[in-house]
Amino acid sequence: MKYFITLGCSWAWGAGVGYVTGMSSDDFKNVVFNKELADKYSFRTLLAEQYGYKNINFSIHKSSNKKQFRLARNFFSSEIFNKIKNNAEDIIVLWGITSTGRNEVFSSKKNEYINFLLNHSSHFGFSQTEEKMSNFFLENIYEHQHEIFELAHDMAHWNDYFNLLGIKNYWFDSFNHHDYRVNSPGDGKDYTNNTNIRNFAIMHDHARDLMSQLLITSNIDKFDSKYHSSTWLLDTNRADLLVEKGLVNPFSFHPTKIGNEKIAGMMQHLFE
Repeated sequence: MKYFITLGCSWAWGAGVGYVTGMSSDDFKNVVFNKELADKYSFRTLLAEQYGYKNINFSIHKSSNKKQFRLARNFFSSEIFNKIKNNAEDIIVLWGITSTGRNEVFSSKKNEYINFLLNHSSHFGFSQTEEKMSNFFLENIYEHQHEIFELAHDMAHWNDYFNLLGIKNYWFDSFNHHDYRVNSPGDGKDYTNNTNIRNFAIMHDHARDLMSQLLITSNIDKFDSKYHSSTWLLDTNRADLLVEKGLVNPFSFHPTKIGNEKIAGMMQHLFE
């Protein structure tokens, strides 16, 4: 058996793939998080079926990078994975990095993990707890450049782990290009970045993210690099341009079926 293990947020999961041209906003909301459609038409499924792999998916809509790292720690240290590793013909791990404006904490009051967005959006129905956490992190903790610095070190750690196991793993930026060479704004040697991440599924100096690559592969090379939060808000002209091409939907700006097919085409080289 060959395994294709995917991690990431809504773009890897397949949110919005059920969009049909002309669909109303209300109709779209009924299908945007339809798991059956996501498991059928997302690029991860298209790749798995094309190359004969079983897809084990941990990506989920609204997910944070921190949540994905936790899920990875749990899975890759489990007996289930040990059995897979010892009997697998091949294993490919593909990991999508999402917005830094998301986080996850364990709530002692609720006795569960709370995954929350730092950029509020009514589409997600924020609870009071999520809103309080979001406000606290924005005011006291969150710093974008430091988040990138931490991400680079986490990625380097997982690269070493997979290399030791002889497993092929690749990273991609979901909808924002990140420069993983940056230092942290903190003072002192502990905030100097000494990582060198090279194993990206898509290589580009300043636009390796899927949103930008969908434009580039559509022969559009003029677009902004504003940070997209993926909270159903039009915060970059990349979204407008992709809507015109029919590659993302006009409501949540997630890839359509055609968009997912194009992304799958970008990833084919990982299997060949």
